[in-house]
Amino acid sequence: FPYPALPDSLRSVDTSGMATGMYLNQRHPGAKVYLAGTKAFYRELVSYGIDLVNDELGHTEAEDVDVVVQGFDTELVYEKLDKSVHFLRRGAHFIAANPDWVCPMPRGEVLPDCGSICALLTASSGVKPNYIGKPNRNMIDVISAMTGIPNEKICAVGDRLYTDIAVAQNAGSVVGISCDAAATVSGQTLRRSVTGSGFIITSDGYIVTNYHVVENADSITVNTQSGEQYEGT
Repeated sequence: FPYPALPDSLRSVDTSGMATGMYLNQRHPGAKVYLAGTKAFYRELVSYGIDLVNDELGHTEAEDVDVVVQGFDTELVYEKLDKSVHFLRRGAHFIAANPDWVCPMPRGEVLPDCGSICALLTASSGVKPNYIGKPNRNMIDVISAMTGIPNEKICAVGDRLYTDIAVAQNAGSVVGISCDAAATVSGQTLRRSVTGSGFIITSDGYIVTNYHVVENADSITVNTQSGEQYEGT
C-alpha cells in the first residue's frame, strides 16, 4: 500500500486477508480452497496463488475441497452458506479471517461480521473455525515469518480491545505501560495509577500509546513481553 505521508519504515500494512493467503501457503500448500468472501478477498487470495475452486460469486461444481475460508462477506448469498456447510461436513478444514461479531457503522448501526457468519456455519456443520485474524496470534506470526520482522516490531492498529489490541498482546507485539500521577482535589493530594499498552516504533525506544494513558503522569514504567522494565519520559 502506498502511504506517501509515512516514513518508509511505516509503510508496510498487512490485513487479515493478506495473512490468510500467507497462512494457506504455509500450512496448506497446494490445497483446494472454497472461499466464501467478497470479490476483493477472492482477488487477494488469487494474488497469493491459492487454488480456489469457485468463481468470484461463489459458484463451483466441486464436490470436495481441502479448506473452506470464510471472510467478512458483504456480498453473501445463500449458495455460499450451502456450499460451505457441504464441504465442512465432508471433512474440509475451516479457516476464517476474523472473529468479529459485528462491524460498526455510522449512526450506531452494525453489519453482521465474519464471526456471526461463522457461528451459523458451525451450528450447521459442527465444525469450529481457526481464526487467522485478530485476536489469534496467527496473523502476526505469519507476517513475522514472511518478513523476518520480529513480533515486537509489528504494530497492530484497530478500534476494538477484544480483537485489535488482544492480538498484539497475544503475539508479544506490544509493551505494557503503567503510570502514576498526582491530582489535587479539595485541597487533598490524591494519587492515581493508570495502565495501558503501546508499540515500539523506533530502534531508540519511541512508543505509540493513547494520550489518556500518560496524561499528567509523574512517572512512566514500560514493561516488555520478555519481562524487562524501563522508565519512560
